[in-house]
Amino acid sequence: MDLWNKRAQAGRPVSFFPTVGTAIAAKMPMLDVLCPACQTIGVVDLRTLDVHSGMTISGLIPRLSCRRCCPNPPFAKLVGLRPGAAEMV
Repeated sequence: MDLWNKRAQAGRPVSFFPTVGTAIAAKMPMLDVLCPACQTIGVVDLRTLDVHSGMTISGLIPRLSCRRCCPNPPFAKLVGLRPGAAEMV
């Protein structure tokens, strides 16, 4: 998880993506995403999504694309995973 975070935050290519279940189990359920077009940063709580826990977070990219940049939004860029408020207490 740390290796993926470091590479993603540095903008370097990543060779793997963690699964939704792994991110939640590692107590890092908050996924930061960036729209490459308008530079809007969003946060998604992976615990609230109705997806299989074995799905990699890269599978979420199409559904996380920016709604402000319609009708042809670019794919969202995954920036990093971090703990939620409940995990920091």
